Amino acid sequence: MSERNIKIIVAYEGTNYKGWQRQKDAVTVQGTIEAALADIIGRWVRVHGASRTDAGVHAESQVAHFYVDSPIPDEAFAWLLSGRLPGDIVVRSARTVPRDFDASTDAACKTYLYRFYTGRVREVQFFRRRWRTGTDLDPAAMHQAAQYIVGTHDFKGFASAKDMRETTVRTVMSARAWRVADDEIDFEITADRYLYQMVRTLAGTLAEIGRGRWQPEKMAQILASRDRTTAGPTAPPNGLCLMHIEYHKNLAIPLDIGG
Repeated sequence: MSERNIKIIVAYEGTNYKGWQRQKDAVTVQGTIEAALADIIGRWVRVHGASRTDAGVHAESQVAHFYVDSPIPDEAFAWLLSGRLPGDIVVRSARTVPRDFDASTDAACKTYLYRFYTGRVREVQFFRRRWRTGTDLDPAAMHQAAQYIVGTHDFKGFASAKDMRETTVRTVMSARAWRVADDEIDFEITADRYLYQMVRTLAGTLAEIGRGRWQPEKMAQILASRDRTTAGPTAPPNGLCLMHIEYHKNLAIPLDIGG
């Protein structure tokens, strides 16, 4: 039996996990899925994810792939895996893709959403999925500030000091902030790639601008400085969610949610 490359779309609530990437002494999303897959096919198989979401970060459409020579039909992998996974992880779809497809390196862009909760009363239903700012924010000022990051820039000023990648230049296709409800403001960003904690630092900076402590032009100043100490705080992980990953159009891959 020939080996297949199976692409899966995964959603998870990241509160109980130390991020996506497998770790020796911690519970992670990747490790949990690999354990469920091993239970199904009787051997360990590595699951390659598109995005290494941090501890506490969520995903609506994480993309991953794995190689397997099992006779199990494609669509069965989704419900078989979901049936063995905790309630906060679900495999939404599974299908065979070309053998050279790579969930990470073939990605053209990724979209993240950050949710701010601005209500005065502590909410319970969504406290794991929003950052409670404790005060209202100005979405118009935040949206104006977000426009300064659209385009190709050096984002070193918004990257964690732990990010040791050679280049810190990234391209942001779109960025916007808007009021969703009286007590919620959302920030959405689509970029080709991201630096470590880049979106959370952008969110923390936008919160400072939304509070009126800084003017929208502060975003341009931080970009020019390339100095992380000039930016705002790193926003908590619970407000961040990976929403969508788009793949290059020249890939012969059937379209579905997440790519």
